Amino acid sequence: MRTEIQGTIEQLTPSVLTDGNEETIRMTKLGQIFTADWKQRLLLAGRIWTAHIGAITAGNAITKIVGGGNGTTMDMEQPEMVAGVDAGYFFIPISCDCQVESDCDSPDDFMEILLLADRTAAPPASVTGTTTTPVNKLDGGPSFPGRCFTALTDDMADPVLDELLCYRRWEATALVQAGSAANESDFAETTLYMHYEPEIPSILAGPCSMTLMFDGAVATNGIAQMTFAAVPSSWFPVA
Repeated sequence: MRTEIQGTIEQLTPSVLTDGNEETIRMTKLGQIFTADWKQRLLLAGRIWTAHIGAITAGNAITKIVGGGNGTTMDMEQPEMVAGVDAGYFFIPISCDCQVESDCDSPDDFMEILLLADRTAAPPASVTGTTTTPVNKLDGGPSFPGRCFTALTDDMADPVLDELLCYRRWEATALVQAGSAANESDFAETTLYMHYEPEIPSILAGPCSMTLMFDGAVATNGIAQMTFAAVPSSWFPVA
């Protein structure tokens, strides 16, 4: 007795099916059964984008940007980066990496990074800052269907903290309490790093957005990148 398994050669351009549909298994062009997790499927469908703040200039010099409110205030109206979509799409925060530094030379100095999701509003139509074009992780894939802005220098409407995605804070006082001497050499040019990559991400219905901001007791500079997906609402029926 012999059982044969046949499948459709289709390792790219994954389709979205409807409940109750029957579909043959997929195979690669080498005849292997093709499987992909949700991230890989979104990637191959051209539905994942990335954006960043900061740059590398001539001579390999890394240029960071100063946090909103001149780097000393967690200013939700002037975030370092905001991305989101209007109604008709779902937005999925996939990851965010951010590193900031500040001249922390006092026992009371601190730095903090905040990443939040707003389930009620998309980014505004325009801002005083940089209009950023997210890069599709599938080279040659479609353009991001939402909006992304970085390095805002004037107020936009405050995002609503509907979901705290990630928060990191560093305080110089923690080193003092641990017994370190409170002098400038202990704290100068301290860095703080945040990595956000949830195993179970939120799937946010547009209008919605994801916002990154950072600050410190002394002007705080940083470099960061965010990765996110956006799909038509029909891909995730909720009723």
